[in-house]
Amino acid sequence: MSEEILLLTEPVEAEGLKTILRHSAPSIVITHVVTRAELGSVAVAGLAGKRLIGFCTPVIVPKEILDALDGPAYNFHPGPPNFPGLYPACFAIKSRADQFGVTAHEMWENVDEGPIVGVDRKDIPVDIDRLHLETLSHAMIVGLFERLVPALVGNDSLAHVDEHWSGRVTRQADFDAICEVPPGISLEDLELRYRAVGQGPEHSLNVKIHGVRFNLDTGQGDNKSDNKSDDKVYVGGREVT
Repeated sequence: MSEEILLLTEPVEAEGLKTILRHSAPSIVITHVVTRAELGSVAVAGLAGKRLIGFCTPVIVPKEILDALDGPAYNFHPGPPNFPGLYPACFAIKSRADQFGVTAHEMWENVDEGPIVGVDRKDIPVDIDRLHLETLSHAMIVGLFERLVPALVGNDSLAHVDEHWSGRVTRQADFDAICEVPPGISLEDLELRYRAVGQGPEHSLNVKIHGVRFNLDTGQGDNKSDNKSDDKVYVGGREVT
């Protein structure tokens, strides 16, 4: 059994994942880290006997840390192998995908390139929106984590499955591009982008006029209470602000 799990994830996820880990290994030491800087501070003390697990994290782990671990580090990606990179749910909707899923894989130096150790998929409705797809994928990725935990707390490497990454790795600039509404956009494409993007202070559709960016207000009428979700932000289907 690994002596210690380094759990790289956002605070909203940590306690639930710790409970799942301790169900399989009650005495396991779990160190929760959120940022690259925190991970680096832990690494200074040595990484022997530690297993690194990333869960829906935006942090790219440096190669020197991956190389210093006794065995592979693993990452749980909230999208299937054909949607690597950031915001997989958004790009799945934008491309009118009829399936979505989640992936567990070994961490390599480059994002979403390591051998795959687990995948779950489901058919999705053609009219699904970002909130509902991220809610679905969050339940799926927790389920995949639960299934792989007995192996994750052991010393052995997880077996590779017959799955392979495909498609272009999406980045923040790609997401920003679908948020920006071009002149002359069709109603169909506008509705598709809105389903893919959702709304909130950091991720609403916007237009640029003479270099000035304007976020679109999708509220109905003059009463802001008609649309109570204008300022909400969701991660994995959970409201976080």
